[in-house]
This record gives sequence, C-alpha cells and structure tokens, in this order.
Amino acid sequence: MARTTLSLALIATVAAVVNARPEYANRIPNGNNVEGIKAVGHVNTDGGGQNNQFGKDFKDVGEVWTVELCVKDSDDDGQTNGQELGDPCCEISFDKDAPPRWTVGVSHPGNATLMSDESLWSGIVCPTFSPTDSIANPPAMLEGYGEKSESGSGSVSETDSVGTTTNTNSTTDRATTAPVPASPSATLTMSRTVYCVAGIATAVVAYLM
Repeated sequence: MARTTLSLALIATVAAVVNARPEYANRIPNGNNVEGIKAVGHVNTDGGGQNNQFGKDFKDVGEVWTVELCVKDSDDDGQTNGQELGDPCCEISFDKDAPPRWTVGVSHPGNATLMSDESLWSGIVCPTFSPTDSIANPPAMLEGYGEKSESGSGSVSETDSVGTTTNTNSTTDRATTAPVPASPSATLTMSRTVYCVAGIATAVVAYLM
C-alpha cells in the first residue's frame, strides 16, 4: 500500500510539473496556433527534452515575449520570429493583451522548413515609435530607435543599446530612466521547485508510513 501511495504521489508531482510547461505557449503570440505543433520551443514538438534554437532564445530573454526575441530569426529562414507568429511589428512585446495581427497561417519560429506566407505582412505598415515615448524597449526595426530628438522643452530623450529610455532635462540637469519590468520566470521557477520538493517529501513520508 505504501509503495502504491509513493508511486501515485511521484506520478502526480511529475505530471503537475510537465503540465505546467504548456503555459509557456501563452507567453508568445499564437503559441497554441502553430498547426501540428504543441511545443514550439522543443526539438520534440510534443514537448519535453532538448530545446530548439527558438526555445534557447526564449530562455535567454527571460521566457517572455520581448522585442529582442520578436525581431530575431531563430531558425535562420529569413523571417523574424514576430513575422512567423503573427506579430510583425512586435506590438505584443509592449502590450501582452494586444491580439496578434493574424491567427491563421502562423509558422514555426524554430523550424526553417516551416515558413509563413509573406503576403500576411507585406501590406502592413508598422507604427513609428518616437524615442520620446514612454516605452522601455523600442523595436530596433522601427524608425527612431536609438536616435536622439530634441523637444521644445529643451529635453533630450535617448535610447541606449539595451533599450533603456533616458530623459535628460537641460534645465534641471536631471536624468530619469524608465524601469524595465521584471521577468516572471524567476517566480515561476521558484514555484515549480517548491511544488516538486513538497510533492517528493509527501511521497517519501507516505512510503515510510
């Protein structure tokens, strides 16, 4: 009985951790709409095991959808990750609730043999973001990124190489830096770790009883 309880506890723990993985798909545009693919970040498209290059790039940026990840071409097929996933202008990196430009015709950003039809974005004019806008990470591919612009108030806004917008007022000689939102990946990782430890501890206690 004890061994049966142990087995069930371990299975439940592992299943909970594995089932938590699909939530990654909700962190990228159309993560659940790539036809025939359950896990776009893995070599095994059903999930688990080795990450493909898109999965590695996703991990490198904190497991969230960023401009850096959006403009990157992870699988070197000539299309950016954003173009393949329906966010050609990287708008969702600013507003996670913004809808993708399209949901049908998305392709796999980690597989160079699967590409999207360029007509999906060929007629789209991406919005132009001014470096004076309160945006922490302006898209590198959009006009104004990294450029200085002077306003009538005598202030100068500048975006540095890491995407931090700094506004310097020539009158007060002060600089303010827009904070970059913290990534939730650390919290998620800690929660999973605590859950795993708790599950295993429960299983061991059940076995000893």
